[in-house]
Amino acid sequence: MGFQRQDFEDLVRLMDSIGATDIVRLIPCTDTMLEAPLSAALSVEQLPPYEAPRLGTRRLLLLSGMHGSEVTELIAAYREAGACSSS
Repeated sequence: MGFQRQDFEDLVRLMDSIGATDIVRLIPCTDTMLEAPLSAALSVEQLPPYEAPRLGTRRLLLLSGMHGSEVTELIAAYREAGACSSS
């Protein structure tokens, strides 16, 4: 949530480069999803189309169901890649 299209695409490429796309789904959050339980967003069959965030929306990346070591690896790769350097 809160990511510009290019930032989201960069994150998808980063996840692919570390082999995480086989085990982690990136689901772009829509305004409609914010009104429903998290379980509804996590169970979507087809990914929703990208929606540009409203001005001033903070970035949020929810890492649900990941082990601590996986989260640490992802954050390290994110920082190393300089992902979302526009922040």
